[in-house]
Amino acid sequence: MISQLIFAFAIIVPSTYAFRIACWYTNWSQYRPGAGKFFPGNIDPNLCTHIYYAFANVGLENGEWGLQMIEWNDEAKYAEMMALKKINPKLKVLLAAGGWNHGTATFNSMSKQRSTRAQFLKNVISFLRKYNFDGLDYDWEYPGDANRGSGPETKQQFSDLVKESREAFDAEAALSGSERLLVTASVGVTAEKAKNGYDIPVMNKYLDWTNLMTYDLHGAWENFLGHNSPLYPRSDETYPQNQLNAHVSVEYWIAQGYDPANLLLGVGSYGRSFTMQDANRHDLGDPASRAGSPGPFTRENGFLGYYEVCQNAWPSVFNSEHKVPYAYDKVSLQWVGYDDMTSMRIKADYVCANQLGGIHMWALDMDDFSGQFCKHGMNYPLLRTINAGLQACSSQPSTPAPTDAPTQAPTTAPTQAPTAAPTQKPTQAPTAAPTQSPTAAPTQKPTQAPTQAPTQAPTAAPTHKPTAAPTAAPTQAPTAAPTQAPTAAPTQPPTTAANGEFVCPSESGYFPHPSNCRKFYHCAMNKAFNKICPKGTYYNPKTYLCDYEYNVPSCANGSPIVIEPFVCPSDGIFPDPDDIGCYYNCANGNPFHLCCLNGLVFDTQDLICRFALPEEREITFP
Repeated sequence: MISQLIFAFAIIVPSTYAFRIACWYTNWSQYRPGAGKFFPGNIDPNLCTHIYYAFANVGLENGEWGLQMIEWNDEAKYAEMMALKKINPKLKVLLAAGGWNHGTATFNSMSKQRSTRAQFLKNVISFLRKYNFDGLDYDWEYPGDANRGSGPETKQQFSDLVKESREAFDAEAALSGSERLLVTASVGVTAEKAKNGYDIPVMNKYLDWTNLMTYDLHGAWENFLGHNSPLYPRSDETYPQNQLNAHVSVEYWIAQGYDPANLLLGVGSYGRSFTMQDANRHDLGDPASRAGSPGPFTRENGFLGYYEVCQNAWPSVFNSEHKVPYAYDKVSLQWVGYDDMTSMRIKADYVCANQLGGIHMWALDMDDFSGQFCKHGMNYPLLRTINAGLQACSSQPSTPAPTDAPTQAPTTAPTQAPTAAPTQKPTQAPTAAPTQSPTAAPTQKPTQAPTQAPTQAPTAAPTHKPTAAPTAAPTQAPTAAPTQAPTAAPTQPPTTAANGEFVCPSESGYFPHPSNCRKFYHCAMNKAFNKICPKGTYYNPKTYLCDYEYNVPSCANGSPIVIEPFVCPSDGIFPDPDDIGCYYNCANGNPFHLCCLNGLVFDTQDLICRFALPEEREITFP
């Protein structure tokens, strides 16, 4: 079954580690029905280092090239987005220009001559400064792609545009004394796309980073079941199918000279769906008859948000080669390849192991942003998993920490005083239809189907869950606890070397401490790191999670208690009664759980995040 684990804690992470976590906001998600509506006020700004506002158009206005708003209320949404910086002053917000539906014609024309590029950049700088954006992303899909309308000459035009953008941003910052505007690009990831459209050494030199769009690698434009975003190829795939995965794309870009520290791996909070031809043929590579049925919120054939997928009681399979799950229903013949918390953690570990620059997630509005759909006990389960995974490796010590202390001390307090929490609530969506649809079209079409279906059988669904709801939450999430159980338990018992140090029984995984119930080991590439669960929780070797005492029989010594779900008394800001570092932003009767930056607590009188007093630090940061 599709995993419906109920977690005993919320993953709370600091925003101080080196990896970038870039989150996409789509300005058409406000038009979704009911609980699927999404606004800037639904964003937890402490879960992202950067936010991309998608999209703006490239166009002519009064005879000059510049950026153009798309939605009728973009200007108001810009202001709501910038208000998030009051909660997280380190947050950067970039405006993305282009997208699949934008097409290539205006990019082609604007970038053709140096004079038109210079005019465009002059107006871009004015636009970004006016609305307090921190930079610009080029989402030109794709330079050098004749099938999309960009000829071979546009490869050089894009390189010139990238180079001159950085030079113009440098010059403007030097003249104004303002922090330099960032410039990034979101790119097609196959070798063909790169050869035809991207001068990779130039991009490496002038861009702050590049977002690899390692999703939409398969979809209903094909006649076989394929996964949206596989991490690795399968052994039964042949060329060119075995090129359509994140690992091959990452290796190619690095081999062509791009600094891995400035490559962001793309992940999707959605899946690509199909209608199966045969109810008994549901493996990867089996035939598909057409796109899958639309979901109730995203309402697009062949496409389902994670918060739609997780509500289906379909059998799920975790493919051990692709490192991603898929689910299917024999009755309706529906099939979807998606990412869940397990695959997101694996991808975060991949970013760590390959020393990439971070992850960008398309998009915020399709994760379980309210926490009411997937019953994981938290909002943003996918994004929180990414945060936990990247934080775990960015904070790993060179040698294991002492056994009587957490592996990471609380980070230093920010140098800027905390500001008030937001008081605005999401605005009501208009009745007019959206003027742009999601950029959910394919990035490239494979030309050959796999010749053989995989032989891997479905893995067993987790069978352990709390038997009764707890009555008090831990005061802080672990710094590096796993976010979802692996698909298979370790087969070897923990071992200890002669010097007393823990020896990993396998290359990666989570293992209990032999004598301390709160502690566990995280093994990565055969290296063991000491980890500790929050006060009031123990490491559960059955679920690989920090869990309440009564769920760990060998360690339990207390009676379970019950946490009542938070009910909004009205719209506004309210402290979290179970965690002094967090609060609820109630909008339209829905509670959105947010937390202060690491080292801060939420003041119940002034309704702001402030520095913790000495007596509060032990409660918040065990």
